[in-house]
Amino acid sequence: MTSFSFDFSDIHLPGLSFRPPVLLAPMEGITDPSFRRLILDGSESGAIGGACTEFLRVTQQPLKTEVLHRALGRRPQSQVPVGVQLMGNDPWAMAETARRAADTEAAFVDLNFGCPAPRVFQHGAGSALLDRPSDLARLVEAIVTASPLPVTVKIRSGVNDDRLLETVLAGIEAAGACLVTVHARLKIESYQMPAKWRRLARAVAATNLPIIGNGGLERPEDLEAMGRATGVAGFMIGRAALRNPWIFDQSLAYRQNRSQPQPDLADHARWLARYASAMENSGASPRQALGRLKQAARYQSAQGLAELADRLPTAMRCQDRDDFFRTLGLWEAVPSGEGEGRDSPH
Repeated sequence: MTSFSFDFSDIHLPGLSFRPPVLLAPMEGITDPSFRRLILDGSESGAIGGACTEFLRVTQQPLKTEVLHRALGRRPQSQVPVGVQLMGNDPWAMAETARRAADTEAAFVDLNFGCPAPRVFQHGAGSALLDRPSDLARLVEAIVTASPLPVTVKIRSGVNDDRLLETVLAGIEAAGACLVTVHARLKIESYQMPAKWRRLARAVAATNLPIIGNGGLERPEDLEAMGRATGVAGFMIGRAALRNPWIFDQSLAYRQNRSQPQPDLADHARWLARYASAMENSGASPRQALGRLKQAARYQSAQGLAELADRLPTAMRCQDRDDFFRTLGLWEAVPSGEGEGRDSPH
């Protein structure tokens, strides 16, 4: 097995530590409380150091504390710090929402300046602020001033190009944020283009703040490659965690030079069943839970479920969770008690 020698130093900030410096990315429509708990509590101790809620859109009025509580969900047993991610462009509403976050179990406040969604961009939020560095910096400063919690920032490398990357980072540092996650793609590159890690190296050179690298982390060895190529202080794993929920454990095993068995079809089936049950137990309707289950299976078809790709289109038309597993031929791997009728399949 390849020997791992890159220095994985924990990140220690005033009032916040990421141990290890490997984080689960906030992803709209994916990292709900049920998904986060499965990842955070299902991973080995020392495998993952932090996570965020899905982004919460703040318009002209601050979000109520109940909304923040609902997004955070039940505190993970692992005690891994979970932040609340806010997105908007109104300084007062964002600052007041950040202040209210201190009345929840949020460990920090993260600001989303990376979302590439056209609707978000058209409303001047998310990645749209990357073309207005002064406005972005004023927004960060207002939130830092109001928030009793540490404030971190997540950005893309730019909108149409990366010319303003250093300017944006200088403004964020001057505004008082304590850490920046940089996605190594532009807004126009969405998720299709390869991540350009050289942008991360530029970010590291441009600021004294710790930089978390995001983009192009698909395998455990990618973290070492990114660290060596860029000098980032930490790593944020996004869609790879939905394709392969064991990537954090695999990364830890890789760092410790331990072998890690590859998950098989039964492992994926059990994980998907637990996810669907966790969704329903959290109050999601069976239809909502099935929708998330199908999304996860679609991502995982590129990994451990690849050999079932020919059955997936038919399974996607199923209207019932149990039928979904039967159509994929995974019913026998679903743990007993994970759904209605589990012990008496048709």
